Amino acid sequence: MANINIRPRAAVAERPPAVAPPSGNTRLGLHVTSDELAIWQTRSTSGPYKTAGDVSTNSPGDWDTIVSNSAQTLSADRWAGYTGAGCVPNSASLGGILPQGDYIRDAAFRYLVTGTTSYRTAVLTELVAQAGVAGVDFTNSSKWCVIATNADNFFRPALWLCKYIFAWDYILAGDQAWGNGPVNSGNQATIEAWLLGGANYFAAIYNTTMGLRFQDRLNDDYTIIGGWVTNCATDWAIPWYGATSMKIGPGPSNRDLSIILPAALLGVQQNNATLKSYGARAFKEYIWYLMWADNTPLGDMDRWDTGAPCLGLVYTLTSYGTLAMIADALARTGDTSLYDFSTSTGACGTAGGPKTYLGGMNELAKMIDHTYLRYGTSTAGNNGNAAYLIDTNDGVGGGNSVLDHVFSQPNLYYQSTYIKELYMRTGAGQNGYTLPAYPASPATGGYYAWGNAWGIEPATMLMFGQMEGQVDPFP
Repeated sequence: MANINIRPRAAVAERPPAVAPPSGNTRLGLHVTSDELAIWQTRSTSGPYKTAGDVSTNSPGDWDTIVSNSAQTLSADRWAGYTGAGCVPNSASLGGILPQGDYIRDAAFRYLVTGTTSYRTAVLTELVAQAGVAGVDFTNSSKWCVIATNADNFFRPALWLCKYIFAWDYILAGDQAWGNGPVNSGNQATIEAWLLGGANYFAAIYNTTMGLRFQDRLNDDYTIIGGWVTNCATDWAIPWYGATSMKIGPGPSNRDLSIILPAALLGVQQNNATLKSYGARAFKEYIWYLMWADNTPLGDMDRWDTGAPCLGLVYTLTSYGTLAMIADALARTGDTSLYDFSTSTGACGTAGGPKTYLGGMNELAKMIDHTYLRYGTSTAGNNGNAAYLIDTNDGVGGGNSVLDHVFSQPNLYYQSTYIKELYMRTGAGQNGYTLPAYPASPATGGYYAWGNAWGIEPATMLMFGQMEGQVDPFP
């Protein structure tokens, strides 16, 4: 792929920049290069993805959302963490924390794009303050105990931590772009130690959980030993009408992947070889054990229910967005092995192939555009009923998703016209189907619908949408 140099935009209205961003394709952070930054600067003033609907019906106004969030008092979003007695319970007592962390992440992103140092100051102050909150001291093993779990109290805090990893990364990237810094050494040590403690903790949770499924996976012994894995011969679920898959597979669910994500991201950010290896292993475990030989990702496809036939696709696309963030972070350092990964390894019906991430992305796309007519039901009477078709528009529950937008980030690597037209909703539907416009109110779990998996990125479409052929961030 050719490297296209994009000129920096004119001075930002908020304040004249101290210096122009570096020229050429300089890697600045986890998912930003100088070429990309120059485009984001233009988009922040002229679009696309500045204001809702400036690309197509109900397309996201990512920059306007960032401006709104970054204008909030950052301390108002501070999380107390776990304040109860003993270990964090294996339940949902910590509540719906996924929207928290948006303010600081978006303020840091605004600094990265504009160079406005008031956001840098506010973010650094809040990062240090949040790192000092006792309830989020993930190194406190009497509170944050290592157990085998993927319950709400563990995967949601892991996702929350990812926003702080991004916030810190945007500060460092912004300093490099605008010639600011360095960060006070004591503050930097406090922030990085806290993030590392969290990444190590959630890696331990993931490895403990997966350790119940395999004999000695960290030493490549993937003999299935039971634990959360059901009997391959008898325990089956229905991913869509007329198909069967293993009820609980040995590979990671969307919750498991959420738990390992901060380790994978911080591993790249701090160049920690052990954490990077954990993220890469989790990626491969998904492809090995949760993808059929024809490249269909099973993931959580069986999690549809009678009132939400598309819910299994929602969770599987969530996994795919998480996998993309892991592969992309590594690929931008020059290690494209996950994007290129191909295998025929599997178990309980998933052996064969070759299987790849791109192959799985194409198979999911074929459900979304109705190349495949698959129905989220086990009831014969619902088979063939268009309301039960598995796609982004739930014809029964009415929850219309935009999770196909998670494909925009990995498609920077794959450069697929088919995938680009799918996530932009401009491609041709199949079997008489027309890809729908984006919904006015996308279905989510209470988080920003356009922020990749679980809403943890600030502006996925502004950052990656329609960027194919414009940038090459992979050295």
